[in-house]
Amino acid sequence: MPVADDHDPWTGKSRKAATLSGGAAGKGKDAKALQVVQIADVEPLGDQRGIHGKVNVPEALMEVLFAQPEPTRAEIAAAGGDAAAVPPLGTFAILDGAKIRGLGETLAGYGLEHRCLYQGEAYENLRDSAPWIVRLTTDCTFTRNLFTQGTARWHLWDKGAGIFLRARGTVDGLARHFRKFTYPRTEDGGSLFFRFYDPTAAQVYFEGIADWPERAAQFFQPRSENAVLAIIACPPGGTTASVFMPVDPAMQGSAPVFRMLTSRDTQIIADATMKKFRSELKAWLLRYDKGRFGAFEPAQLDAIVEHAIAEGDGFGLTFKEEYTYLLYIMTYFGGWFHKTNRYPALVEIFGNGGDARMPALTKAFPAEFARQFGDGVSVFSLWKRLMAELEADLAAGGGWPALTKAKTGAVIDRASRHLEGEDRTRLGAYLKQTAADHLAAGIVTEPMQCVAQLLSFVMGYRFTSDPLFPWTAAMMKAGPTPDAAMAEIGNYALRRAKRIKVAGDGGG
Repeated sequence: MPVADDHDPWTGKSRKAATLSGGAAGKGKDAKALQVVQIADVEPLGDQRGIHGKVNVPEALMEVLFAQPEPTRAEIAAAGGDAAAVPPLGTFAILDGAKIRGLGETLAGYGLEHRCLYQGEAYENLRDSAPWIVRLTTDCTFTRNLFTQGTARWHLWDKGAGIFLRARGTVDGLARHFRKFTYPRTEDGGSLFFRFYDPTAAQVYFEGIADWPERAAQFFQPRSENAVLAIIACPPGGTTASVFMPVDPAMQGSAPVFRMLTSRDTQIIADATMKKFRSELKAWLLRYDKGRFGAFEPAQLDAIVEHAIAEGDGFGLTFKEEYTYLLYIMTYFGGWFHKTNRYPALVEIFGNGGDARMPALTKAFPAEFARQFGDGVSVFSLWKRLMAELEADLAAGGGWPALTKAKTGAVIDRASRHLEGEDRTRLGAYLKQTAADHLAAGIVTEPMQCVAQLLSFVMGYRFTSDPLFPWTAAMMKAGPTPDAAMAEIGNYALRRAKRIKVAGDGGG
């Protein structure tokens, strides 16, 4: 019977070839305790409605999750030299009850062996949001649901419900082992709920301890009958799964008993939390306006999220809801709305901080939007109307060369006739500010300055460097001159406006 000591059963490659740290694992300060393998092109399952012989596991994950590699020499030795006595390699998942309603009852209904990682009073009070470990089988509908992307409540892929394990142990033994990590003490004398089973957090955390042999050994518990051979994380919103395996299954030397999280742990966890938050903001953009942001490349979505986080940090935001609301306002007023004096009330609220910030924002923003654009007028309907007026002027007056500041001013005046008092004064100051910026950027001809002013009015300040409008920056970079680039941006804006659907013209 072949022995798998020198072969990686999860990828079919040698450990040296699969190691992502630049070479084979060795000894010394640069030695890796965990091998990290990336599985690309992981496609979630569809609902497979009406299909006979349904697939329960994505093809890219079948091998890593359900293969039965030959036992290693160490495993055979531990079984008294009898390879047949080595238990089969099981597939387990640690799932988040907060993400799957009635998880314990659901697992019982499918007849799957499972245990809650909480006990006693914690179980009685928190079981509905607790982590649960379950042994998975390839022929169970619940397994299929974990990998299915869809709108039904039992389609769980997009929920990022948990992580997967490969081990030869038992559900009870693995539950006892992982229970100690769920609510550990910290060096400062406190405790925290450690969500190591969140796939996005797990991806960052286990990468973070890959060169930390002691902590890796505490998680993977080598030389135990419940040793973990692999942990697999499939974060939602991506197509890459991360597989974490001990470089040396025996992990030479015994690790001390896990007692607390150190400052090194908490920094890794903080990094994991931020990565998860970035993913959540990207997912929010797509849920909020799939028609707009669904066409963006992943890198473009990343740029929007990074911009919102950076600007939120500048305000001293602390809660996820505050960053999300900042991004929400940016989708209306532009990514740099806070760098002008056009919306001082909102900027003041963002800067004040405290528990009153979110209630104040949710009250102030709708009122500010109605004040700026008029009741019942959306940003994109305004864009559509202004671009239609501009195109009519161009057709009647000889194209771009005939566009004047007087004509542009008349268009903006009609669109802002509802503004009074300080709001009109602020708009005037804003237009002077943008005009000076456009001139400084090298937009020198009057028609192109007019185009820039119109787009600044509807798209917001610095629209040519706003990640919410990545096409403007690309065109500015590609144009031979700023004026030529602005002409292309204007032409694109005219075409784009025609595709905007608003109430009253057949749109939503």
